[in-house]
Amino acid sequence: MNILPTIEEEKLLKEYNGEPNELALPERYLSKIIQVPRLPERVKFLEYISKFPSCVSIIKEDIRLLQCAVSYFKSSKIIKLILIICLGVSNYLNNANHNGFAVDSLNIVKILNIKPVCELHHKR
Repeated sequence: MNILPTIEEEKLLKEYNGEPNELALPERYLSKIIQVPRLPERVKFLEYISKFPSCVSIIKEDIRLLQCAVSYFKSSKIIKLILIICLGVSNYLNNANHNGFAVDSLNIVKILNIKPVCELHHKR
């Protein structure tokens, strides 16, 4: 719904020299409203303010889920362990001056002094 006058309507109203009482009620309203400075920006702002609560309610559940995920991530011991392993591998590769590496050459358990729970064997 557009409540602002078009450019043509605005031009006609500004050129009108007759009595304001001779205009119909909508034209009188438009002749007063075009005098408001920065009217399009103000109307857009009012429209934004009126829609804001519904926009917030739409994303509120997503924000709550994100907060739960961040909370879980911060308190998760397994994620911290994974990050420690990644850091250990990265430090090992950087300090060992390897030009490249093969996965077989990495002994993560030995690097990080972690007691293995089980061993994985892969066929090649």
